[in-house]
Amino acid sequence: MAKSLRSKSKVAARRVKRSDPTSIYKITAEQRIQKASARLVALSKAPKISSTSITQSSAEDDDDNEGSESNGAAPPPQSCVCWSQIRSLLSS
Repeated sequence: MAKSLRSKSKVAARRVKRSDPTSIYKITAEQRIQKASARLVALSKAPKISSTSITQSSAEDDDDNEGSESNGAAPPPQSCVCWSQIRSLLSS
């Protein structure tokens, strides 16, 4: 019984998609594209991080925090600010 209900609902969903090509699905796809393009623009305007600056800052952190490494918790590197900005842009 449950199997026949599932197949009926799938058939009904296919009919909706086929009958109206400008349905909800197309609108949400356009909105997804707009959001993705806005994120790309925001990321392109974000400050660039070079690999040399990351290695230099992590080397400086290692030199400064030799005594604090005994507890096993290393402080976050300087580039975490940029990653948190990227995460907030992606989540919005």
